[in-house]
Amino acid sequence: MHVKGKRVAMLSTGRAVIWAEEVRDILEEVYKIKPSLIEIPAIVPLDKQNLANILNGYSIIVTIEDHILSAGFGTLIENALIMCGISKKYMHFGYESGIIEHGKVEDILNKYNLLPYQIAKRISNALTTKSNP
Repeated sequence: MHVKGKRVAMLSTGRAVIWAEEVRDILEEVYKIKPSLIEIPAIVPLDKQNLANILNGYSIIVTIEDHILSAGFGTLIENALIMCGISKKYMHFGYESGIIEHGKVEDILNKYNLLPYQIAKRISNALTTKSNP
């Protein structure tokens, strides 16, 4: 799936795609921001050059994942783009590190500030300020 937007490209994989769709909807409805949403169905092998060609025109690259950020999906995407000579502003959303406790998904996402409305607000803030998120 590739839903075309403007300044922001959001990439996601697995069940986090559902969260990314919610983030996209909130960005459009609340913040009047129209991001692109790109689902990456398989991360291995990753077509780096094709991905770089698609993402080159965006200001901010956002990754949303249901994993720990360290050496995760977002890191893979950022490293692939850097290897292709693409330097962008990146925002990665996932679990910080360590063991993720069990519980209601919504409670865990809230604890890590990963609920769709929380992510959408941070993306909006990144577009309206010059500082890094």
